Amino acid sequence: MTNKFKQAVTALVVSVGLSTTANAEFIDSGTYFTDTTSKLDWLDVTTSINQSYNSVAAQLKPGEKLDGWRYATAKEFNQLLSNYTSTTIESNLRVDHGTSELDGLIKMFGSTFLSDGDKAGHSLAYTNGILGDQLGDLLARNMALILDDDRSSDGSHYSMAYYTVGYDNDRWDTIGSYLVRETK
Repeated sequence: MTNKFKQAVTALVVSVGLSTTANAEFIDSGTYFTDTTSKLDWLDVTTSINQSYNSVAAQLKPGEKLDGWRYATAKEFNQLLSNYTSTTIESNLRVDHGTSELDGLIKMFGSTFLSDGDKAGHSLAYTNGILGDQLGDLLARNMALILDDDRSSDGSHYSMAYYTVGYDNDRWDTIGSYLVRETK
């Protein structure tokens, strides 16, 4: 088998395994994944961890490292969650999900925080990233969160497009950026 053929078979197997509805399909390509319903590629959030909005925005320019990518909006983030979970999500506020409903999505995005877990193997994982939506007239951006907390039987499993805000020059070691591009 050629290497390209192996990669194509692997992508097909992963996409079938991650498909959550008959209409939504997700293809994990390693550093990014594709939502075939919205026709958007989503970059692994951990590639931009600990970088400010301004730092990442400079890399989006033609000829730079992230040329072709752009910041996702809250609307696109919610549409991704809707496609993935088969639940219509229109609120930018907290949306609760089932216990293991977000696990695959966090794996595809990359976890910006992962606890070691307890003796039973329960852990806390989340993907936290900056969106392109500007907060009013301030030089601040909204941040979105996908959280999977398995540390207790009633752990939290939720997504939230407007989790918190950060100024354009702020950077954090547990926050990256949600970046998208049109699927090629």
